[in-house]
Amino acid sequence: MAGTGGKREGAGRKKGVPNKISGRVKQNIVGVFDRIGGREKMAKWAEENQTDFYRLYGRLAPTEIEANVKGKVIVNLNQNGPGNKSTE
Repeated sequence: MAGTGGKREGAGRKKGVPNKISGRVKQNIVGVFDRIGGREKMAKWAEENQTDFYRLYGRLAPTEIEANVKGKVIVNLNQNGPGNKSTE
């Protein structure tokens, strides 16, 4: 019966083990990227489609950063770009 019971001990991938399908998809994308012209062709496309390029870049950029820091840390997250109004 689906949806019953709790998480089974030992079920699923172990922590830190990469998803095989995600890895395969990335390999396929890199293969196609190289086949159709690589960085030079992508740069040309990006110049002609800047909005789409930045949207893609934003989705692929890391969303988490892990660091060991000693000392004072100041974090400034500015999410008030074009079209966003400050909530203050």
